Amino acid sequence: MESQSSTMLFFEILLLLFGVDQAGLPPGAPDPVVQRAAAPNALIRSDWTAPGSGDHGAPGIDGFFGDVEIKTFQEAMDRAHRDRTKEIIADFGESFVDWGNPEALLFRVKLLRHVVVRHAGSFWLEPTPAFDQASVEKAKLATGDENAYPVSLIQVPHAWRVSSLVMLVRAGTDADRLQRIVEVCLGLPEEMPTGKPGGFRKALLEGRFQVIFHRDGENLWLAVGETALRQAIERARGVSPTASQPPTPAPSRYEQAVGSLGVSRVGVTQFIDFHGLRKLLAQVDDPRAKFELLIADLAGLKNMDTLATATGITNGALAQRGRLSFIDKPSGLWESLETTSLTAKDFERVPADAELVAAIKLSPARWLGSIRKTMTAGVPGGAAPVEELLKQVNTELGVMVEEDLLSAFGDTWILTSSSAHGSFLGGGVVGSWEVRDPRKAVAAFAELMKVVTNSVTIDEESSVRQTEFMDRTIYTIEQNSYSVFRTTWSLCLTDRHLLVSSHPQAIKATLRFIQEGGPNFAQTMTDGKSTGGKALPQEGNVMGYLWMDSPQVMLQLVALWPQLSAYADVGDDQFEGESKLQAIDFPSPAAILPYVQPSRATIVRKPKAIEFEVERPLPLVAILEYLIRSQISQMGFEENW
Repeated sequence: MESQSSTMLFFEILLLLFGVDQAGLPPGAPDPVVQRAAAPNALIRSDWTAPGSGDHGAPGIDGFFGDVEIKTFQEAMDRAHRDRTKEIIADFGESFVDWGNPEALLFRVKLLRHVVVRHAGSFWLEPTPAFDQASVEKAKLATGDENAYPVSLIQVPHAWRVSSLVMLVRAGTDADRLQRIVEVCLGLPEEMPTGKPGGFRKALLEGRFQVIFHRDGENLWLAVGETALRQAIERARGVSPTASQPPTPAPSRYEQAVGSLGVSRVGVTQFIDFHGLRKLLAQVDDPRAKFELLIADLAGLKNMDTLATATGITNGALAQRGRLSFIDKPSGLWESLETTSLTAKDFERVPADAELVAAIKLSPARWLGSIRKTMTAGVPGGAAPVEELLKQVNTELGVMVEEDLLSAFGDTWILTSSSAHGSFLGGGVVGSWEVRDPRKAVAAFAELMKVVTNSVTIDEESSVRQTEFMDRTIYTIEQNSYSVFRTTWSLCLTDRHLLVSSHPQAIKATLRFIQEGGPNFAQTMTDGKSTGGKALPQEGNVMGYLWMDSPQVMLQLVALWPQLSAYADVGDDQFEGESKLQAIDFPSPAAILPYVQPSRATIVRKPKAIEFEVERPLPLVAILEYLIRSQISQMGFEENW
């Protein structure tokens, strides 16, 4: 089973990396049915196009997905996914439709995602009650329907008394297959002949709410809320819900927010209307909901307006842009982001040849102050729990967190990896935290290492060692392990930074660079030469920055594929017949590296907005997100599929 888990983990990473499990990559043509179907007053909305076919020989992402090797590999993964799906559904049996089975639920979500993102679609939440008194009366009349719901409004969660959820998938020629997958996931019998429009089919999930499935030709619909679904179907067909509706309505808040981002060929969008959601939540007649809204307001919700993101092609390259807008000056927890801007000087101790540089401005002291202020204003007992926790931490660490630790260190955090420090995938990543007061930092660090030493020595298999190197002390946490991927966490305090790495060699290389000097990353950001877009934005306060030499990172990953595929047993008997992934299916570096360009990401704070942009990204963020979600979702499972 461990081998099977490794196989699926590696396989799913490949699905993300090559766009087979990512919506809207490369961006296809906008779908007019999707655009008119979504509710104009949607409070949460996400649209995605069907993936484009790519263009062999073109630059960037279009050429990447048009390459014959990439297309062949995508087809092989799709076949493998289909066969694996059949096997797992058969293995689950009746438990597959058991919504109380977390393992089956996790697989259903992954399965639906994989098939849905291959087609254009939209998902939104609108302020139309999914269930009201009229739906209760209608359910009472359907005495012969075992899925009649609700018997009373008390059964209905408060959220569905004020809102509805709708999803449209433009399944095209894949409608029959996708219909059957949805039926299996919802536990619906295969009653309706595929290929023919049917009525509303209802599944009661965990006895809490009713999900409606409907097929209208090549359009597949899922919804919580019959009224909202009927209106969406009419809009998709081009039928105006009201005769008085103007022929050219004003742009919706979604259209205004997404349109202002300036992405020319859009593949995927996300939108949240925080202002509208707050008004909607205020209608929920539930004391707990009102208390949660109060806390959210104190935390800063009341001044938040909208969040919009768009991923697509801009100036011939893949880009993602987003903006969190505020009605007024950010308040609550958002006040903690009011730090100074990142500058080129912050990168003077980063080697010029670094493959990965990530930096963020984050003040733990400001965060703590904002949390204390929010709890004092709205939580019974105020900030007493925070103060009690601080006292406990102060006692255990032997230092005063605020007076000694947070005042000793600053707001700048940097993560870097350079080829001179070791392989990117082999432990060459170094984290650093800015030192503000060297004298306080020395005292606080000494006390912290005493705590670490005492904690580690309890375990007979581990120990903390001190080694002098270039007039600095490197602390290493040694663990007895026979693993090839063993880590030796290492820490070192310099005059300007606290350094942390998973291997001491990276720390030693950093200390050599600091002492011996040499070209640094700050020089490449300001020398005026063509450096792949490393410069910091000129407007606003730069809160976050990332630069990645994507070709170098991808080269290391591609070089390890034969070993990774063998280790994960991707080619074993778990993928049967023709759909088994073979070593020959994997694309060569020549099919990948010509299309990969350096990536840059920035987060900028402005008076009434926080803006972010990612230029020429690899889907590594999606992979990292997947790994984290999978780890959390599978906690407590006795075994993984």
